[in-house]
Parts: sequence; structure tokens; C-alpha cells
Amino acid sequence: MHLTVRQALLTVMAALGGMSHAQGAEPLRWALDEFRTRCVALWSDEPHPECRVAEFGEVAVLDGWTLFFAVYDDPAMPILIMGTSGWRQRNALVLLKADRLDPQEATVLHIRKPERGDGPIMYHVPEVIETELGPVLFLRGTGSGDGSFQFEYDEHWLWRSGALVPLDVHGWLYPMRERMPDGFALKGIGDLRDALRTLTYVSRDVAVAGDLDCCPSGGTLRIRFEWDDLTLRVESFEHDPGGQVPAE
Repeated sequence: MHLTVRQALLTVMAALGGMSHAQGAEPLRWALDEFRTRCVALWSDEPHPECRVAEFGEVAVLDGWTLFFAVYDDPAMPILIMGTSGWRQRNALVLLKADRLDPQEATVLHIRKPERGDGPIMYHVPEVIETELGPVLFLRGTGSGDGSFQFEYDEHWLWRSGALVPLDVHGWLYPMRERMPDGFALKGIGDLRDALRTLTYVSRDVAVAGDLDCCPSGGTLRIRFEWDDLTLRVESFEHDPGGQVPAE
């Protein structure tokens, strides 16, 4: 199995327990109330003095573990993105795992943050997707100029025995492009959340020569997926150049 650089990095991070903020260090453990109001170090050895927890909440209870998230507004990496309440920053996401024996204590399970040079990225509240593999944590990141088919900043992690295991849910795109009928091109990937639940995905982002990026006119593509261990594969597909979604 060939891994992209990003997939290889995710695999290494998983081997270190899903941690990305301190290689080789023990997971950071604080009282849960501290995580509600206090930032962990992200781009330096100490938290930025003006960093604030912009949003905090519970994600899910899995196998007796309660998962929480904290979204940061950290001036150390100033990124301004228009939100529902005006200009704001959501430039880091911390995923926490509360202790089953002492639910008032929690440890850092995973940290998401843009590195310098990545450009503006906004991180969103994690979601749990139920799949045939088990619960999958979907960590969405929105970058500048994303459009509808940007997945570069998204991560999908399988919850297994109290730990996060990285999934490859995007690697099928490039082989699929090579399998498209002559004269048609699959431009990108949209929202895969339902596809992970049902293993069925319908794309209307099929282009023909001369199409503008905004307006693909090559019909629809219906894909049936299967899992190959931790990798999503295309089992079969059907292309309808007339634009109608193929029948079940």
C-alpha cells in the first residue's frame, strides 16, 4: 500500500498515541475545568498570554470514555476568517479524553493546528460518524479558497480501544480519476460523511473538456465503496453522463 506524505505523518502520530504537540512526551493531563479556560502550548513552549478557549464542549461518550474538544483563538498564529458573528479566529483544535475513573481529569488525545506557511485554516467542532468499522471522529478544517471539494485539512480517525487510528478515506480519488470513461474527469471530492456511513457516494463534480471549474457538465458518478483494512477503496462505480443519479 502506497502512502502519501500526509498519511505517513498521520501513521507516525498514531504510533505516538495521536499526539502532535510534544513528540515522545507523556500526554498532557489537567483537571477538566482547566481545559475549559486555559490554552495548552501550541507554537511555543508556553501558551500565548492572549490565547483563549473560544469554544469548549463534549463530543461523545465512547466505550466509557468521554471525549471533549476545545477550539482556540491564539494570536500566536493570527488567522482571520469570517464567521457567523463577524471576524474571528478558530486556529487550533484540541481533542481531550476524560478519565473513566476520575471524570474531572482529562488528557490531551490529539491537537490540530496549522503550521506556518499553511495559510488560513479554520477548525470546526469534531463529529462522530458511525461506520461498519466502528466510530470515526471527523475533524474538519476549512482552508482559504476551499470551494466545495477541499479535503486537504480534514482528518478521519477510527476510535479503537481508547485510542485514535488514522484512516485513509481520500486516497481512492486519484486511481478513480484514471478509471473514468474517456472524455470525462472527476474533479474532486465533496462531503464524505454519508459515504462513510453507507459506503455509497454520488458526485456531480464530473467535467468534460472546456468546462469551467464552477460548472461541471459531465453528469453524475455513483460509487460503491468497500474497506480494505483502514483504507477506503472503490468497489464499483456507474457513470450517468445525462446527469441523473443512477437508481438503487
